[in-house]
Amino acid sequence: MNRRLYTREQAAEQLSIGMTKMKELLAAGEMRTVAVGRSRRVIAESIDEYVRKLDAQQNRARKTA
Repeated sequence: MNRRLYTREQAAEQLSIGMTKMKELLAAGEMRTVAVGRSRRVIAESIDEYVRKLDAQQNRARKTA
């Protein structure tokens, strides 16, 4: 079974980025989160969407270069 929610640390690990960058993404609204009790969790689909967005931006930049 695939995980649906991640802690900030787990989401950062999934993206192979540090916590500083993850906090920036969260603050900018690049990652969607939900409240679970008193904590927040990153939605797995949000991680996938972010990777697709990066891929699209970089592929577009290569085509125009």
